[in-house]
Amino acid sequence: STSPSYITLQSLDYLNIILSNDFYKKLNITAKKVQNIKEVFALKGFTVLGQEPLKITVSPLALGYTGHDFAKYLRKNDIECEFCDENFTTLMFSPCNKENDFIKLKEILSVIPAKPAITVCSPEIPKLKTELSVRDATFSQSEKIPVQNAVGKILSHYRLSCPPAIPIAVPGELITKEAIKCFIYYGIKEIYTVK
Repeated sequence: STSPSYITLQSLDYLNIILSNDFYKKLNITAKKVQNIKEVFALKGFTVLGQEPLKITVSPLALGYTGHDFAKYLRKNDIECEFCDENFTTLMFSPCNKENDFIKLKEILSVIPAKPAITVCSPEIPKLKTELSVRDATFSQSEKIPVQNAVGKILSHYRLSCPPAIPIAVPGELITKEAIKCFIYYGIKEIYTVK
């Protein structure tokens, strides 16, 4: 359709109002608050990763939590993370976050009980042999199978734990036991393979 979406246009008008009302000042203030929270995480013993000013990615393994465990702990305290896997938990912020959000997070971090550190390492992503081009694999007939049954099969569609992510295998590559360990580790239970 060539008709405009009036909801989208109204949203853009509203965004212009927000941007013209000290939004960048609020953005800078929020980035400083996020930096302060990163320092609290580090002092508590979390490994803090990344340089993005409005995102916090932490590894809670040193405190005895998987990324999933820590996300559950946050959720139990009414804080929802953006992403989690076995090793990491990610939180994202915006100028729409209230001061109480930051205070609450600091309070929750101050009382989290430490447990014995988790020392299990994630499996290394293997280098796989290419059997077909990405195009040929993607357009081939495919079937969805349990990942445990995929040794010797050719991947036909990407399977990622959370886009954007580094793929364990690319369509057209031959699946190995090492690749299956990675899929399982990252919670991928089924994959699409060339039929």
